[in-house]
Amino acid sequence: MPPGSARPLAQSQSIATETSTLAEALDALVGAEGTGAPALTADAGRLVGWTTHRIILTAVQPPPRPAAWQGLSGVLSQ
Repeated sequence: MPPGSARPLAQSQSIATETSTLAEALDALVGAEGTGAPALTADAGRLVGWTTHRIILTAVQPPPRPAAWQGLSGVLSQ
């Protein structure tokens, strides 16, 4: 096994890959021990990141509204 290989992590049930859907990444996170789950290349050969609750929340939050709209929202709601 090459140095730095992520194959031992790939044997875990709680992994996501770079091609995982959001639901699959969430499943990996829920099944992981600790605060995150490894994110591996699709062939599970290299660690490319870490799936955390913050990553999931960032992916599902609505995009920010333009600043002009935020400024008008207080006026329009009155």
